[in-house]
Amino acid sequence: MQNSMTGQRGMTLIELMLGLMLTVVLLSGIFGLLSTSLVSWKSGISRSEVQQTARFAVDSMVRDLRYGDNYQLGNDGRSITYRNIKSGQYGNTYRYHVSTADHKLYKTGIIPQVVSQPVTGENVKGANYIILNPDNQALFRQPDPSKPDTITITVEAKDTVTGHSFVLYSAVTSLTQTFK
Repeated sequence: MQNSMTGQRGMTLIELMLGLMLTVVLLSGIFGLLSTSLVSWKSGISRSEVQQTARFAVDSMVRDLRYGDNYQLGNDGRSITYRNIKSGQYGNTYRYHVSTADHKLYKTGIIPQVVSQPVTGENVKGANYIILNPDNQALFRQPDPSKPDTITITVEAKDTVTGHSFVLYSAVTSLTQTFK
């Protein structure tokens, strides 16, 4: 009579340990891949938000400056004052300027007096967008004296959390008069 245990084979301890080790190696590789993908995704979102912030700021300035008159460029190139001709006979006077304290771009109503509103600021994730002047260029400038009705805008938006930055260049031509 044969023993019923001698005909059956099970897994040895070594086979079990090798299987567990292979499982751990595979799971650590998958975790590393997912972690890298998550970091890359967050980086892409941050870059997109910085670009959107810079585009929004420049679009706002171009739209306002195109329909303005009585322009005054600041001496440092970090501000421009203009009168909005769409707001009635006398118009309202506004100023775009970069704050020296927090490097954010603000729009301030001079007539009527309005509290400064940031054009760029903080996003929902707490990243702080600041406006810089790349290569020490002025934010607002007249590049060509032969075209006094055109002004260029150079904006660099930087996310201080991730360090991502985006430079945007634009030019605006006044529909009403030349810049001073």
